[in-house]
Amino acid sequence: EGANTSIFLRITPWGLDEFGNPNWYCNTTTAHEWSCVILPEYEDEFRTYLDELTKRYAGKMPKIQFGNEWTGSHFVGDEYEYVKYANWLYNFTKNNSPDTIVVLGSITSNPMVYMTHCILNETNPNYLDHIYFKGGNIPEENLTQWCDGFEPSFAKFQYGLENAKYDMVDIHLYDDPENWDEYVGALRMLTDKPILSTEFGGPSPHILERTNETYQAEELRKYINKIIEIELVEAHFFQLVESPGAYHSKSGLTKVTQTV
Repeated sequence: EGANTSIFLRITPWGLDEFGNPNWYCNTTTAHEWSCVILPEYEDEFRTYLDELTKRYAGKMPKIQFGNEWTGSHFVGDEYEYVKYANWLYNFTKNNSPDTIVVLGSITSNPMVYMTHCILNETNPNYLDHIYFKGGNIPEENLTQWCDGFEPSFAKFQYGLENAKYDMVDIHLYDDPENWDEYVGALRMLTDKPILSTEFGGPSPHILERTNETYQAEELRKYINKIIEIELVEAHFFQLVESPGAYHSKSGLTKVTQTV
């Protein structure tokens, strides 16, 4: 950690090795690129890893969390396994580095989209009368199917929120800043912990043809203004440009030229 540098460490059991095979500590039936469930015989080793890690970097990690977008495909385990791992991390962190803030693993906005439309809108039709998902509004005839499909993700998140130990909550916000206050407002109904965003940005794919710097700057200003308005304690602008097929592959204000 140097001048003007702050470490936010995320712990995730990586599912596959460099050759595409499940890592030795993984349940091979569910392991994939982003995560795995740790086999029972290696749980002691994982706890030792967490213990030694938080001892070695005690006082050098302002924030730490377990899992990325864990209510969806980025964590293959169930909510009980997630809470088990997250609480191990919390306990070792507080024992070895008590000043480190433990953040509940990041979620996408999907659970909050579900809450605002599929739950709150049932009693207040004006709360959020549409669902914005992956670049556009879901057609009205598909809304019931969408709600049914995302109910398990919301239930998984609720369990984690109620049973995991953490100091802050992390939500990722993309593309529709006009609704971010709805999503964060719904999240505040579920927790009194401070809220931050380790990823926010856009634009969404249906407007990716507008990638000039002027447009990008205008969009970024919208995002920043909304972040200020909803009073998150911290927010990180994120560019999803890691591969040509990335969902926001043309978003961001930084251009990278690759020579083959």
